[in-house]
Amino acid sequence: LALNRAGSLLASGQTGPLAVVRLWRFSSRQCLALFKTHHHGLHTLSFSHSGGVLCGVGRGGHGKTMVALWNTSQVGHSGEVSVLAKAHTDTSIERMKIAAFEDSRMVSCGWDNIRFWRVRGGSLRSCPVNLEEHHQMHFTDVTFEAGYHSETDFTDRNVYACTKNGYLFEIHYKRITVRRVWHLLPSNTTGGMAINALCLHEAFCVTGSEDGFLRLWPLDFSGVFLEAEHEGAVTAVSVSEDGMKVLAGTSSGNIGLLDAGSRSYSTLMRSHTGTVQCMGLSPSRKQLVTCSTDSTIRVWDLETATQLFDFRAPGESPCCVCCHPSQQVFACGFQTGVVRVFHVPSTTLLAEHKQHHVPVTGLVFSLGGCGLYSSSASGSLAMYDTEHQDCRLLRLIGNTVARGTVFGPQALALSEDGKRLAFIGPLEFTVTVLDASSLDEVLRLDITPMAPSPAPSTHSMDPARLVRYAPKALDQLVVVTETARLLKFSA
Repeated sequence: LALNRAGSLLASGQTGPLAVVRLWRFSSRQCLALFKTHHHGLHTLSFSHSGGVLCGVGRGGHGKTMVALWNTSQVGHSGEVSVLAKAHTDTSIERMKIAAFEDSRMVSCGWDNIRFWRVRGGSLRSCPVNLEEHHQMHFTDVTFEAGYHSETDFTDRNVYACTKNGYLFEIHYKRITVRRVWHLLPSNTTGGMAINALCLHEAFCVTGSEDGFLRLWPLDFSGVFLEAEHEGAVTAVSVSEDGMKVLAGTSSGNIGLLDAGSRSYSTLMRSHTGTVQCMGLSPSRKQLVTCSTDSTIRVWDLETATQLFDFRAPGESPCCVCCHPSQQVFACGFQTGVVRVFHVPSTTLLAEHKQHHVPVTGLVFSLGGCGLYSSSASGSLAMYDTEHQDCRLLRLIGNTVARGTVFGPQALALSEDGKRLAFIGPLEFTVTVLDASSLDEVLRLDITPMAPSPAPSTHSMDPARLVRYAPKALDQLVVVTETARLLKFSA
């Protein structure tokens, strides 16, 4: 992400193979332009001081690092964005910033290099900084000295860069040489620290490090005068113009604000750091429960969009969740096959079951909440009594649900009246309906086409992938197949 100085224009870039850049009008959230210059691997964006130039670094078609500059001065009027210059290089670039004093000048850093860049005659050229004896260093962030003064000669300015082993470099812009090097040491240990992010204000410097600390330093770097500890590594920092507020982003998905005047800290946002596998809605409590590959289960308030609780399962991966229809209770299934039931207000574990030994593919509470059903990738189906605190097992049936994780995390479907439980199985071409109170079979549907075909049909090998009950007024059981066919049966 990159935001122009006025806060009116936001640039967002996609990582991975689709290196698309979008420009947004921040106030209205309107997308003004969409374009793609890099082949893949876009990983850093930077706006100029005026907001008329955007710089991005990614990979070209042959895998080399590519730097691109775009003219964004007319995007708010006509939506037009044009390429000003491009350059391919074998140099490692982790961060790149456009100078505040001139849109055509930039600085970048990466493994064992800091480079100054300039656009001249439509070409993008660079020059390396002479690091002298300081080699084999991983530079993680770079920035120009604070303060925008158009009357100041830019050749008198300094550039600052930080490293993974705790060093901070001051570089003279005109001479392209290292002026000073500090080895920053945290107050709580004698060893160095890995600095991930750097931001300079006219009165102090802010660093974010791998040890989870946001630190404020005087400009002589004599010692830390204010710090805040986070759950994960601090990966991004920013300072308000008046220097009173410091923003920090972390690897644990949190964004926090440090008030330098009152020395108070507040968390603005929390988020998952891995893929969200499943979510369950609790309509009576207006809460949402999500589980992720980051080994956390989180409870969110839908009215305020804030996180209420965070359940952690180190070393385990939760894969499906469902909420109790009337109580502040949810069940979660894991890749290990374990099913756990949690009480939200007290954040306590109510019950744990280990009947399944492979990933849980489905979880659903009964209509009144007195029962819980779970299925696994091995085809087993279990029913529990949730009226008792230990949620004791009532029945376990093997080879019932279709095998495989492809049917998760919502392999089970309960009818609106709570009388029928449906799922794909025991084969992927059949749908079975059970009596929800006893798990006795009521109906079995074969979804393969009945009419013979003289030629091989794509539908003849079209397994079911999802089954759901429509609202009671429609009285339908809906099945979705692998080739996106939608089959409707009378429920």
